[in-house]
Amino acid sequence: MIGDGLEPNAAMLASVLSACAWAGYLELGQRIHESMKVKGFEGKVILGTALVYMYAENGEIVLARKLFDEMTERNVVTWNMMISGLAAQAHVEDALALF
Repeated sequence: MIGDGLEPNAAMLASVLSACAWAGYLELGQRIHESMKVKGFEGKVILGTALVYMYAENGEIVLARKLFDEMTERNVVTWNMMISGLAAQAHVEDALALF
């Protein structure tokens, strides 16, 4: 898609980050995150949520929590991703405290 000159939007980036989470592609997810910073995509709830999910699923729970804490806007999906990410990484007490 990018090779054909098309620019991804927030929904597309969120989908790709979810794929990186599911497949364990941390390095690709990190490159996408850096690209998002350059292109000014930060601050959107859908992308912040996708980043939290991608980092948590790839074992980077500290970074996922940092991004979560820095988000200026969150929705119920964002909270769910952070709580489930903490629980999945055996941070059960932190997950319950966040709830």
